[in-house]
Amino acid sequence: MSCPNWQKQWLFDGSLKDPKTTKWRRSCPDAVPDHVGHADNNKLYVDDRVCDSNKDAIHGHLCRDFPSEICLDSNTSPLKRQKLSFSAWNINGLKHNTIGNKLTNGDFIQNIKDHDLIFLTETWSKETSSIPGFKAVSTITATPRSNRSCRLSGGISVLFKKELETFLSIEKQTKNFLWCRIDHTILNQTKDLFVCGVYIPPEMSPYFVDEIFEELENDILNFSKKGNIMLLGDFNARTSNLKDFVSKEGNTFINDISETSFEPKIRESFDNSTNQHGKSLIEICKNCNMRILNGRTLGDSFGKPTSHHKNGTSVVDYIICDQELTQTIENFIVKPPTYLSDHSQIVTLEELERVSENDPNSFWKVLKNMSDELEDFSFNKPDVTASSWLNHFESLHTKHLIGPEQINILQTLKTLEMEPTNNLLDEPISEYEIINAARKLKNNKSAYSDKIRNEMLKYSTNILLQGYKKLFNLILETGSFPDQWCEGLITPIFKSADKTNPNNYRRICVTSFLSKFFCIILNDRLSNFSYQQSLIHPSQIGFQSGHRTADHIFTLKTLIDKQVEQNKGKIYACFVDFKKAFDSILHEGLFFKLLENKIDGQFYSLIKSIYSNSKCAIKQNNIRTDFFTYSKGVRQRCILSPLLFNIYINEITTLFKNNNSDPFILPNGTELSCLLYADDLIILSKSKFGLQKCLDKLHSWSKKWLMEVNLKKTQIMIFEKRKTKKAKPIFTLGNEKISVVQEYCYLGIKLNHNGNFSLAIKQLSEKALHALYSIRRRLNLHQLNPKSAIKIFDSKI
Repeated sequence: MSCPNWQKQWLFDGSLKDPKTTKWRRSCPDAVPDHVGHADNNKLYVDDRVCDSNKDAIHGHLCRDFPSEICLDSNTSPLKRQKLSFSAWNINGLKHNTIGNKLTNGDFIQNIKDHDLIFLTETWSKETSSIPGFKAVSTITATPRSNRSCRLSGGISVLFKKELETFLSIEKQTKNFLWCRIDHTILNQTKDLFVCGVYIPPEMSPYFVDEIFEELENDILNFSKKGNIMLLGDFNARTSNLKDFVSKEGNTFINDISETSFEPKIRESFDNSTNQHGKSLIEICKNCNMRILNGRTLGDSFGKPTSHHKNGTSVVDYIICDQELTQTIENFIVKPPTYLSDHSQIVTLEELERVSENDPNSFWKVLKNMSDELEDFSFNKPDVTASSWLNHFESLHTKHLIGPEQINILQTLKTLEMEPTNNLLDEPISEYEIINAARKLKNNKSAYSDKIRNEMLKYSTNILLQGYKKLFNLILETGSFPDQWCEGLITPIFKSADKTNPNNYRRICVTSFLSKFFCIILNDRLSNFSYQQSLIHPSQIGFQSGHRTADHIFTLKTLIDKQVEQNKGKIYACFVDFKKAFDSILHEGLFFKLLENKIDGQFYSLIKSIYSNSKCAIKQNNIRTDFFTYSKGVRQRCILSPLLFNIYINEITTLFKNNNSDPFILPNGTELSCLLYADDLIILSKSKFGLQKCLDKLHSWSKKWLMEVNLKKTQIMIFEKRKTKKAKPIFTLGNEKISVVQEYCYLGIKLNHNGNFSLAIKQLSEKALHALYSIRRRLNLHQLNPKSAIKIFDSKI
């Protein structure tokens, strides 16, 4: 006796760790629930009765003993998926006068194959859609009410990949709704998922009846008792940005925790109109605790139109989930309109596309798994003893030996601290600032020794908002940072070369997430203040929103075109490298710079408290060293550090002004004598004399503020049309000579002395070919959407 479905009817009851002893459970919906089978030493036991291991014989024995068909494949593991991709699309008929049968159209088929499950609405057909690799089920269509009607109305088809067949069952079919159940085992969840494809005719349609919304609400209530709910389809409902939840505004006394940690975000929508269908749908959402994904989910933050008619656009197609399910669905997109339909396809993104937009760390993790040539981010076990690590980091952050210039800074600092303060940054911390900061906390990060994770902070904000507000304002008012928040735990990660040399490791520093939560608020305040007061010079674009390395490359190229190509002149450029710039910051000098820029009051006291009490330990093989004092440098992996660093070195941008530096004059009259990207500095001058004057000024500044210039990596290039036969000019920094070179790699781009970027073009083309080959060995790029393919390609260059 043989069963064609024997491979799909039995699932593992756990993971297959021992192939000789494997438990199984029945997945047939009609099977007797009390009987359990397991395999042991190539024999099958059902209720402790042994059966022969031959598949057909086993199948026959089971079918004789039990009233339902039960089948077994001892070599097949159950299909478990981390993510499923859902979609809904109003296709305006399977057949079109111009396009023909859409089931034979390559673009149409591809839009279906991109997803695990898709509902097609308004098929206008009694036929069941057929796509290779997919199973399909269709509802009945509404028949015309008069002989004058030229076609059928409505029609819903669900297409799902054949690998889901065992886990999916049709629960209910009507003209307007098609309900499917997806078994929880495929999702690794505790609840089944009930997915409904929806098509509700327009209000004025002869096919619409008033009971449709009532039926939908009853179905939601019934199925929600058995699992989670998702609705997809064309509701012909215009909801604008009406609230789909019961507002808690004014609810001061009742502690309602039926919602998630955050009160649902107000939806955005391009469609400002509402209709009766929309109001009915909103009422269902409120009654059944359902949430519309459109206009509030990553991928569709603005509520894009889903229907595109000659009379205008509207939002009528939705994906709606119960409140619990929204926590697991992070992305939703409205695809651009196509010639195939006047409705946009709405989807939840597949794994690679989703994580590339919402979770960059996961994107790189997926990408890393595709290529063995990517950097290994795993933690290595260093061949350095714990005491060696402690000595290394202690010496790296030991307090500077100060001279007369630094003593003068300290004396001036004491005077500045005695002056009246502006208190511009000392306003009480608001609820908005806390909620905004919570949204910036990243998931899946290693916790500090207090075991508090970002997820705990994010999802407790709505309940503990007042507690966080009191705590943070108390810290701000006292100007004192908690001791534990000043601690850090460093994990060294090997880079290259000699594993016994601590300098060949980079650091990952873990601190309290509660302190990071608070520092996000401080950083937002400081960033806004810096922007309003124009503290950071425009030539510094490192860590500045809206800027990237290409901006300075473009500026330099424009300058070369103007000065060298057109005017036949020269550009004297010095590429300056500071030795361990971020680890060299003089703390007292940082405090001086803050007060100099009117960053004072309790905010200043907090920054001073952080840096006066900072200490770190090193973690190696789950062993922690003693703490050492962090006496110089900005804190590693602290969100405040980039901006504090920029404030510390910002004086460089004005250092060469009025110094006979012979700067370039931009069309708007601005002098240009340097470009800064964080600690990457280029000094620019029209003449040898001007550049040397700038170098003298830089030498004096670096000695005063203890920023050591790395002479091995600091080099000069003279951009000129033709290479001169004259002897190279000599440039010095203090008493040390600086080498003059013909090429230099600046911000990852190779520059040539003639300024034609030929080296950069060659370098990038070689990288591109190597990257393309590497990717094509592991991926078929044609199976990805262009955006994801380009992102993967760019990441490899």
